[in-house]
Amino acid sequence: MKYIYDIILNFNDTFIDFFDWNDEDSIDYIKRIPIFKVSNKVINDIKNNKVIFEDFTNTISNKCEVYMKDAIGIIEYACLFCSKDYVIAIEFNYKGASIFKSDLLIDESLDIIEYCKRIKPINFNYKIISKETNNFMTRKEQKMIKFIKNELKNIVENNNIDKIKYLYYECFKKTENNLLRMNIGLEKHMFKNPNKLFNILMLSYSKH
Repeated sequence: MKYIYDIILNFNDTFIDFFDWNDEDSIDYIKRIPIFKVSNKVINDIKNNKVIFEDFTNTISNKCEVYMKDAIGIIEYACLFCSKDYVIAIEFNYKGASIFKSDLLIDESLDIIEYCKRIKPINFNYKIISKETNNFMTRKEQKMIKFIKNELKNIVENNNIDKIKYLYYECFKKTENNLLRMNIGLEKHMFKNPNKLFNILMLSYSKH
């Protein structure tokens, strides 16, 4: 079995690109982790879906070691999958179903891809359990959307016509008097450009 040593992983229940990691994330400092070379199709399947690998967990059981504060810990079922273009880390439950996944830092990913050029690919038996929804938004954008939704809800509930008129005009450069139409328009706009509407809301607070 091949191993990769001394890398950083950030396991989450959905895939998060390394550039979207947050300071408060629970980072794992990996001492050693098994690696397997697979096709790009396998990488795409496990990145975008929940999958289950048949007769696999015994192969990697207790093989992933992680640095702890005063000792070396174990992630019971975890490994890396690498294709000619990409690397992803997966943590499984005992049945072989994927439960967490992690991207890698770009420099570590490139080093691993280069290393795997010398490894023969393996064919695995697996099936897709369920597809994951990917809205292609960063975590920052998702937080903005949540904030904007709450703000619009409060504006409508408090019948704050002046504020919603201000937001609507700043977004669309035209006036509107119907509260419902303004709210619908702003809700659509926040998905197209959450950063713009978020900044307008922040500016509206500075005016008070």
